[in-house]
Amino acid sequence: MPSLGKGEHLLVVGPPGTGKTRVISTIANEIANDGGSKVLITSHTNRAVDEAVERLPPELSVRVASPSKVSSRLEKHLLERKVYDVVGEEIRLLDAEIDICLAKGDYSGTKELYAERKVVYERVSYMSQSDSTEKQKNISAISERMSYVTVKKLRFPVIVEVDEDGYYIVSCPLFKGCHTYGKTIEEALENIKEVIEMCLEEEGLDESLKFVGYREVEIEYAITTDKSERAT
Repeated sequence: MPSLGKGEHLLVVGPPGTGKTRVISTIANEIANDGGSKVLITSHTNRAVDEAVERLPPELSVRVASPSKVSSRLEKHLLERKVYDVVGEEIRLLDAEIDICLAKGDYSGTKELYAERKVVYERVSYMSQSDSTEKQKNISAISERMSYVTVKKLRFPVIVEVDEDGYYIVSCPLFKGCHTYGKTIEEALENIKEVIEMCLEEEGLDESLKFVGYREVEIEYAITTDKSERAT
């Protein structure tokens, strides 16, 4: 792990697939294991945080976010999941009763069971301060069943080129600035998937845009050469 003095910062820069996330996770893990210091990992996208936290042991990390915004692979890291584990058996029994009530159409009974479920969560120590608005929001959030977004497979057109150094340059024309590269075409295609996912998270999916196809156009372009080249 790099040794930094007071007031110093470390900036890790590189395109997708070069190991930035692995470096971040390794540093966070070493800091946590060396004296138990706390590390905050944050980003402008949920996926970036998921990638870093996924490499950390669940017993050392807590993923704080709405479950619907987090990859299902991070379930063991979720704050809600950890709370669920603390009061697991009691919650499981209440969940079983809720399922029975829902199957019978007994919504009045379901409401009462959800109220009981909320009380169980409120007994957890981290929610003991009743004057915190944010904690009340957390109580309401985890009183609902944990759910994850449905994964939908999407196909995106990409353009593959090779530069003068032999690197594969890949871009997706449906997003502005959506491009990356790789030493092999396989690496480049894996990297562009990551970039597309980031674009989706930041911009969303504009389904009105459709890729029609690849076409070539012809234009006249004057190429000048120096006299020495013409003489040979």
